[in-house]
Amino acid sequence: MFSLLYVDDEPNLLEIGQIFLESTGEFKVKTVLSGEEALAELTKNPYDAIIADYQMPEMDGIELLKNVRRSSGDIPFILFTGRGREEVVIEAINNGADFYLQKGGDPNIQFAELAHQVRQVVTRRRAERAQESEERYRILSDFAFDGVLIQDFSGKILYVNPRILRMFGIPDPALVIGKNILDFISPEFRETVIRDMQNVITGTDRYLQTYRAWAPDGKGIWIESIGTKIQYQGEPANIVALRDVTGRKQAEEALHRANEKLNLLNSITRHDVANQLTIVLGYTQLAQHTKPDPVIKGFLAKIERAVSMIQRQIEFTRTYQELGVETPAWYSIRDVVKAAEPQNLTVTCSCGSLEIFADPMLEKVFFNLFDNAVRHGERVTAITVSCEIAGEEMVITVQDNGIGIPLDVKPKIFEKGYGKNTGFGLFLAREILAITGIFIHETGTHGKGARFEIAVPKGAYRSREDRQ
Repeated sequence: MFSLLYVDDEPNLLEIGQIFLESTGEFKVKTVLSGEEALAELTKNPYDAIIADYQMPEMDGIELLKNVRRSSGDIPFILFTGRGREEVVIEAINNGADFYLQKGGDPNIQFAELAHQVRQVVTRRRAERAQESEERYRILSDFAFDGVLIQDFSGKILYVNPRILRMFGIPDPALVIGKNILDFISPEFRETVIRDMQNVITGTDRYLQTYRAWAPDGKGIWIESIGTKIQYQGEPANIVALRDVTGRKQAEEALHRANEKLNLLNSITRHDVANQLTIVLGYTQLAQHTKPDPVIKGFLAKIERAVSMIQRQIEFTRTYQELGVETPAWYSIRDVVKAAEPQNLTVTCSCGSLEIFADPMLEKVFFNLFDNAVRHGERVTAITVSCEIAGEEMVITVQDNGIGIPLDVKPKIFEKGYGKNTGFGLFLAREILAITGIFIHETGTHGKGARFEIAVPKGAYRSREDRQ
C-alpha cells in the first residue's frame, strides 16, 4: 500500500483523483487544498509520494516542490500541469520533480497513467534507498572495531565484515557466507540463539546477549552480541554486532574461583572462631554459676554481652559474604513478597506481573523490611507493597500502619550497626539493592507508619507479560 499526499486547490478534482487512485487498492490518499497545508501535513506524517497541481494561489506547485526538497529530501514528487506549459515542466524537472502529467482528457486514462507513474517512481526510489542503506552498512561495518554480520531469519549468513574474519581466524569470507550461524555456536547456546532471532523478528531487539562460539580451528570464543531487524537486499534480515569477550570471561571465571576459595577459607575461619566463642561463653556462664563477688559478676556480664555481639557480627559476615556472589536475575516482586511475608500479619501486594533485575538475596530485603515493621512499628497490623512507574523509574513502596520513624533517626537507619537488634538489616538491604543500581530511602511520617520507597532504574524492571 502506497501512501500519497495529493495537493490541489480544486476540491472536486481532489475527490475524483482520490476515488480513482484508492479504487485500485494500492493507494491510500490524503488530500489537502494548499501548499501550506501540504507542508504542515509532511511534518506530521510520512508519505511515499506527493502529487501536486501547478496552478494554486499563494504557493504554486513549483514553490511547493522547492520547499519539499528543502524540508523532506528526495520524496517522489509528481506535478500536474496544463497543456502547453513546457516552461513549467522544465522548471519542475530542474528543481527535482520526478514526473509530470498534463491535465485534461479522459479521467480513466489520466489517473491510470498517474497510478502507473507513482508505482514506478516509488518503487525506484525505495530500491535506491535500499541500495544506499546497504552501502552505508557495508562501509560502516567494514571499518568497525567490532565484528558485524548480517543473517536472514533462518540463520543463513549473508555478510561478514573483516573484523569477524579476524575474530574467528577465517581467511576468506566465502568460507562463511551462506553457512548457518548455528554452525559456529556451541550446542548449549543454540536454543538461545534461535529464541533471540525470533525476538528480533517480533520487534524485541537491541539487547545484549552472551554466547560461546567455536572457530573453525576448534578454538572456543565467548562473544557478546546485539542485533536488530533491517532490510537487506530487499528482504528482512538481522544485523548483529559481535565483540570477543573471551578475555573478560576468563578473568571473571578466575575471579569466581578465587572468591570461592576465599569464601571457603572465611567459612572455615568463621566456624573455628564461632566454636571458640561458644567455649568462652560457656565458661563465662559456668563462672556466673559459682556466685562470684559483685565486681567479678559485672565483668562476666560484660564479657557475655561482648561475646554475643561478636556472634551477631560473625553471622552478619556470613550473610554479607554471599552478597554479589551469584549472578543477578529477574524476580517477580509478588513472588518475593509472598516468600518473605511474616506470619500473623496482612501483607498486600499490588505489583501484578512486574519483575526487577536484582541480586538473588532480594528476598532478604523484604524480609528485613517486614521484620523491622513487626519489631519496631509497635502497632503494625498491615503492610502494603505497591508499584508505580514514575518517569523512567519504577518505584516500589513498602508501607506499614505502625508508629513510623522519628525524623532525627531517618538519616541513620541505613548505617551499619545502627538499630536495636543486630543493626545490620537495613544496611544489608541497601547493599543488596545497590548491586543492580536500585536505591532505597524512607519517606514516611512519624506517627503514621514507616514508608520505604525503592527506586528501580530503567532497564532493571519489566512486566512478565511484555516478554510473552
